[in-house]
Amino acid sequence: MENRTEVTEFILLGLTSDPDLQVPLFVTFLIVYVITVAGNLGMVLLILLDSRLHTPMYFFLGNLSLVDFCYSSAVTPKVMAGLLFADKVISHNACATQVFFFSGFATVENYLLAIMALDRYTAVCKPLHYTTTMTTKVCMCLIIGSYIAGFLSASIFNGNAFSLNFCESNVIHHFFCDLPAVMVLSCSDRHVNDLVLLYLASFNIFFALTVILISYTVIFSTILKMRSVAGHQKAIYTCASHFTAVSIFYGTLIFMYLQPNSSHSMDTDKISSVFYTMIIPMLNPVVYSLRNKEVKNALTKMVSKIKLMENRTEVTEFILLGLTSDPDLQVPLFVTFLIVYVITVAGNLGILLDSRLHTPMYFFLGNLSLVDFCYSSVVTPKVMAGLLFADKVISHNACATQVFFFSDFATVENYLLAVMALDRYTAVCKPLHYTTTMTTKVCMCLIIGSYIAGFLSASIFNGNAFSLNFFILISYTVIFSTILKMRSVAGHQKAIYTCASHFTAVSIFYGTLIFMYLQPTSSHSMDTDKISSVFYTMIIPMLNPVVYSLRNKEVKNALTKMVSKVKFTMMLEIIESFRESPRQNKKSMSMRHPCSFCLGCQRLMENRTEVAEFILVGLTSDPSLQIPLFVTFLIIYMVTLAGNLGMVLLILLDSRLHTPMYFFLGNLSLVDFCYSSAVTPKVMAGLLMGDKVISYHACAAQMFCFAAFASAENYLLASMAYDRYVAVCKPLHYSTIVTTSVCSWLLTGCYVIGFLNASIYTGDAFSLSFCKDNVLHHFFCDIPAVMVLSCSDRQVNELLLVYVVSFNIFFALIVIWISYLFIFITILKMSSAAGHWKAVSTCASHFTAVSIFYGTVIFMYLQPSSSHSMDTDKIASVFYTMVIPMLNPVVYSLRNKEVKSAFFKVHGAFVFWRQN
Repeated sequence: MENRTEVTEFILLGLTSDPDLQVPLFVTFLIVYVITVAGNLGMVLLILLDSRLHTPMYFFLGNLSLVDFCYSSAVTPKVMAGLLFADKVISHNACATQVFFFSGFATVENYLLAIMALDRYTAVCKPLHYTTTMTTKVCMCLIIGSYIAGFLSASIFNGNAFSLNFCESNVIHHFFCDLPAVMVLSCSDRHVNDLVLLYLASFNIFFALTVILISYTVIFSTILKMRSVAGHQKAIYTCASHFTAVSIFYGTLIFMYLQPNSSHSMDTDKISSVFYTMIIPMLNPVVYSLRNKEVKNALTKMVSKIKLMENRTEVTEFILLGLTSDPDLQVPLFVTFLIVYVITVAGNLGILLDSRLHTPMYFFLGNLSLVDFCYSSVVTPKVMAGLLFADKVISHNACATQVFFFSDFATVENYLLAVMALDRYTAVCKPLHYTTTMTTKVCMCLIIGSYIAGFLSASIFNGNAFSLNFFILISYTVIFSTILKMRSVAGHQKAIYTCASHFTAVSIFYGTLIFMYLQPTSSHSMDTDKISSVFYTMIIPMLNPVVYSLRNKEVKNALTKMVSKVKFTMMLEIIESFRESPRQNKKSMSMRHPCSFCLGCQRLMENRTEVAEFILVGLTSDPSLQIPLFVTFLIIYMVTLAGNLGMVLLILLDSRLHTPMYFFLGNLSLVDFCYSSAVTPKVMAGLLMGDKVISYHACAAQMFCFAAFASAENYLLASMAYDRYVAVCKPLHYSTIVTTSVCSWLLTGCYVIGFLNASIYTGDAFSLSFCKDNVLHHFFCDIPAVMVLSCSDRQVNELLLVYVVSFNIFFALIVIWISYLFIFITILKMSSAAGHWKAVSTCASHFTAVSIFYGTVIFMYLQPSSSHSMDTDKIASVFYTMVIPMLNPVVYSLRNKEVKSAFFKVHGAFVFWRQN
């Protein structure tokens, strides 16, 4: 890697080049980092010292805090040094180190959040089995697996980025060595490297997200089945912190990495990077510790430190530019905003004063109106004063007060809308239980909780929008499902009528909020933001009472008199201008649709090769050996075919073999048959008829099918090791742990990962140029044999092959090793010789198959293709493409009483059938 680059150091541009912003940013990041260090290390120390927190949940939380501290520390100190001392230079090796540790700990956090979701699933859905499922041993294995997966991914990311040439620009348009920012500087072709980043980041994120989504789907299903409100609250309370952390983490991560580097805007990435490198590590201990008195006391001390920030500013007042500097527009805008504000006050306070609306729905609506009035009053009077008296100055403390109260009341409204969604869900889906569910006490608790949560989380209300928006979506999903089950049209209309007002308010509120805050500040147009800010600070508080009171004649008449035709026309113009901006954004986004990117990759692969076919040299060119080899391979293939398909048929026909072990074994036999059939018939055709030509597309298809089934076998062997671990180490819990659904999920995962890997391997090999030699020194289209023919630089492709194959093999091997480690420990603890023999007999077949498979695969693939000896590889390839698929059914059936007895039973039935 060192010989391929002429750049010895990089220059980090940082967040801004404005000298006036350097010290304020330094102070901000210093405060954030101090809170991060104190919060996370304080959490770790607290969990270590307090024996009441020695539970699986806090064990995972302690590791999450440690990881947050580590990956924030990989970035923040260097950023602060750049701001304070203008030290923007970072050496090549220091940059690589920063990439490694940041990506390593970030990936560990990714998997930790998935593990914590699994922990919450067990706590909510299987509370009686929690202590026996989430044992110390299981927790340790999960944590170790997270760290291994994290640093293995970091090694791949690091090698992928720093295997490129850096020979021209060394200016990184970022504040730290982030992967896309580093890779964009390369002067070599980085197409494959971009794909590696995309594929691996996608796999890590979506694997963890799949675990989280499945866990929460089952959790929400369990919560909905609970009959008691206390059970609902306890279950939601158990998961709320983790769900908030997940929403914040993955929202930012998906925005950053799951798009090709070529479409990245570095300015946009900087803002989102600040969020996930500094803010998220600070927020996690806050999110998780609000229920903990000791941590709350620590947070109180931190808040007092934050208040010292006011003494570190030299600015005593701010000047608000306002909406416009045109004097001719000042009075018309003042009149417009005055009308809007009068309607807002009259509409919202009018709902509060109506004594006939004392029901849960209108109780929540009354609080919504109060909140709308409050947060509109924080902004609108000051805006009108600026328009009428040109009073554009606001003091430092007044500005801080305005920010505090506006964000607080806006956050309370966010929570209130979620509470109202729960109310509508109860009214539509459980109407008979509505009065017993939505009692006065429950309503009061929900309202108080909304206000407390709003004031406590004013600084993180974007994260609340994520989590509660999802809560509202869940509520409406169940509501619409209930509506669809109704048979009467009147029932449909009544249910829709009940929810229409709330749904409209939610759409307006979140539509504006998402447009405003869920995009990086650098991509904002201030003029556009001003219009949308007018909408959500003034128009929404005015619209809510209108939306909710359309069924009320008295309020309707009052509002009709107040709203003039001029105001109505101006409001429509503002809404229309607001709508045009998302359309333009949507149009620009469509230019980088994933499908167009994939099609571009496909066309690029097709255009980069001039070779239409390959010639397979085969095992030997000696004519006297052709027939003997053909006969040998024919016998092997017939044994493979009969053994594997016979095993599948035997397992299907004999009900005694309908167990998890034989379920996996049947799929192993099917996979062996498939990946042997991808190679052997073509080899035999070449030996018998001298047909050594294979087309370009047929070669790619053979490589894909072989790689897919071989990868699936790799993970199947790991699944079978886990099955053997449970059978030996937890025999009494075997039937409850390795259930049919668990087996199905494991098997589906094996096939999905297998075909995903095959796509990566095939794309990696056939993205190269083939313009000269087309003679394959092999008997089938194996990946190293194909890649060595390329006339383009294949170093990155070879590294990708080594990294991905290494990950697949070692991930499966780690599962197998850990499983067998516990198995051997359990066997050593057994006192009886019979127990020893039974346990060894249970695992011997699988262990033999694992040794044969991985011994050959490691020999073949875990070295760069350039160091391969093709003749040596041919012999090894014969072994794992033909011999191993033949041996597996033999290995599993020779000493297996169940298979032998099932075989004799089927054979006896077949003989009896023929005789009759």
